[in-house]
Amino acid sequence: MAPHRMVLLFATSLVCLIVRTPAIAQNLQLQVDRTELHAGQPFVLSLTATGFDGASPPGQPAIDIDNCRVTPLGMTPNASSMMQIVNGRRSESRTVTFVYRYRILAAQAGNYTIPGVALEQGSKSARIGAATFTVRDIEFTADMKIELQVPDRPVWVGETFEATLDWLLRRDAQDQSFVVPLFDEESVEIEAPPVAKRRQVLTFPAGARDIELGYVREQVQKGGQQYTRFRFTALVTISRAGALELAPSRVFARLESGTGRDAFGFRVAKHKLFKAEDGPRRLSVRPLPQSGRPASFVNAIGTAFSLNVQASRTVAQVGDPIELKIEVRGDGRLEGLSLPRLDVDGGLDPQLFSVPDETPAGLFDTEGKVKTFTVTVRLESAEAREIPPLPLSYFDPVAAEYRTIRSQPIALSVAGSAVVGAADVVGAQPGTEAAEPPSADGEQQQPRGFLSGSLVGADLSLSAPDQTLRQALALHDLRMLLLALYLVPVLLLTWRLWHVRTSSRRGHAGQLRSALRAAERAIEEARTRPARAA
Repeated sequence: MAPHRMVLLFATSLVCLIVRTPAIAQNLQLQVDRTELHAGQPFVLSLTATGFDGASPPGQPAIDIDNCRVTPLGMTPNASSMMQIVNGRRSESRTVTFVYRYRILAAQAGNYTIPGVALEQGSKSARIGAATFTVRDIEFTADMKIELQVPDRPVWVGETFEATLDWLLRRDAQDQSFVVPLFDEESVEIEAPPVAKRRQVLTFPAGARDIELGYVREQVQKGGQQYTRFRFTALVTISRAGALELAPSRVFARLESGTGRDAFGFRVAKHKLFKAEDGPRRLSVRPLPQSGRPASFVNAIGTAFSLNVQASRTVAQVGDPIELKIEVRGDGRLEGLSLPRLDVDGGLDPQLFSVPDETPAGLFDTEGKVKTFTVTVRLESAEAREIPPLPLSYFDPVAAEYRTIRSQPIALSVAGSAVVGAADVVGAQPGTEAAEPPSADGEQQQPRGFLSGSLVGADLSLSAPDQTLRQALALHDLRMLLLALYLVPVLLLTWRLWHVRTSSRRGHAGQLRSALRAAERAIEEARTRPARAA
């Protein structure tokens, strides 16, 4: 889609009107994003404010236009800095511009008036007067169609379902724009499925934001005519029950309408703006049933889910924390999924485990379509033998009933533990005889195999005395070892440096010695041989 040029609102009845404030520090200006405005086709109105402080931008003012739908799109700050050097003196200035954007949709052709807008920031203020614009109608064409397909059954609050939009063409198109009222509903959340090919996407307005939807292109027959169909798929979730009356979906595009010649006389294709419109749609949204709702249900809605739990430890003592990693997968909407409490519906026994009062938000992985929660529980009793199957309940919109899944149990090895204080340290010499039977007065005798009396001064160490009482080596005991550790590398480094630096000198000396030995051998031979032979 080619970008639209920003067009100032002029004081004419054909296009629009621009009203500017007097030449003061604060200034407001209105402009639109296209040269022609058409009924049913949204356009963007921008309010540009200059001369205000950048530290605290003014809030976006409300604009109400009769018989138009106005959607605020937010504010974008633009900052620019300028530096000047005149006669060796440097001066700097910084200008901050605030651009407030609105999406305007006029359903009918005619003249419309934008009321005056005021903007205030502390002692600074600016106001712009009323402006008018004209909206024209567009012709329909049989060479282009649009069809929205939604489930033909009642849907449930929180259910995520697929909505498909078919755009059918018999001629080449450009500068297309779509209006899908389903995407603009406040109670509707739109999500784009993963896109396989980034080039095969188009942008759709969805409330105050834009979404990119991928498409599948194919040739189809419709009413005896051959069309090229572009099918877009969106994931829709509705958060409010009731009947949803949807206005017709529309598409605007420039189609080839013949040929002409450019300024150089070459033949070029001519394009004209047309529109196509679908029929109205109605969606019935039911609230989730209250009867039969499990305690482990929060907001999981779909036809299939799975639950996997991993524990950070399986051998623990009473009082130890155990971190549970809980992974949830499913065909429902996972991004906003919440985890139920772990001690409901036969989950963790409060007598054996303590669980946090608040469940974590979790992390959603868009690649793997999994949401991971990390919960830390504390072991409260040595009677615990396992982390029992944890429940997760969800609502099946197709079967119209609640279902519960459970994770696999995790075996635990638990040992008791106690906090021992100074007053609890008692003991004496260990006994060797077996326990005495009860005395005549019925009192149980102390078993002789256990410690009795006071344990003050008893050896409670876990190692042999000769190892426990051995003193650590002092620094003076390690002097020779440390000296050797430092001296050996220094000697090796010194030898290496000497070897490198004297290599050429030693080579030359070696050659001289070889030549001297050869001369001495020749002289020695000359003494014993005749002079002529020598």
